[in-house]
Amino acid sequence: MPIRRGEGFREQFRALPEDVRRKAKRQMNHMAADSHHPSAHLKRIRTTEDWWEARVDANYRFGL
Repeated sequence: MPIRRGEGFREQFRALPEDVRRKAKRQMNHMAADSHHPSAHLKRIRTTEDWWEARVDANYRFGL
């Protein structure tokens, strides 16, 4: 699954705590290799056709 970085991604990503950035990078790599990786808990955002969200940890998610 391609991962697109939206406008402002870098600034928002840098603002995250270091441990969350590490987890997010790991999850994005999993998603790029296998969109059905079990740790991602990938699901479509209800009101959209082509936007998805995946889990970084219990407190953080990212959109695809």
